[in-house]
Amino acid sequence: DAWPAQRIEGHAARNQRICCIPSQESARHQWEQYEAARAPASSTTDVALPPTHSSSFYGWSLRCLAAIPLFDANGEVLAVVKLINRQSPADKQGCWEFTRLDLTALSAFSALFACVVPSPFL
Repeated sequence: DAWPAQRIEGHAARNQRICCIPSQESARHQWEQYEAARAPASSTTDVALPPTHSSSFYGWSLRCLAAIPLFDANGEVLAVVKLINRQSPADKQGCWEFTRLDLTALSAFSALFACVVPSPFL
């Protein structure tokens, strides 16, 4: 299987559902440890993290992450989209986690993707 079981994207692909940091599940699987090493060397993020979600590498901090599996029409996972450090659109401030509304919209996007992949030129 191409999806690493210990990483958040592997868990999202294998279980075919959206996974998030922070969450009780992320604490149990310790997904943050795998994200810190892959963080970009520069970022404009300067929001302080709560102690339970502290993860930084070269000044970049992980506040929240959502991993969304994208399926084909047969239900096979083609890719996993990872969205990192949500910002509020109104005031451009960092948010500590993705909202239920965000996750509902991302789930709808994933469903639409499955409909479009077989016939991208409709």
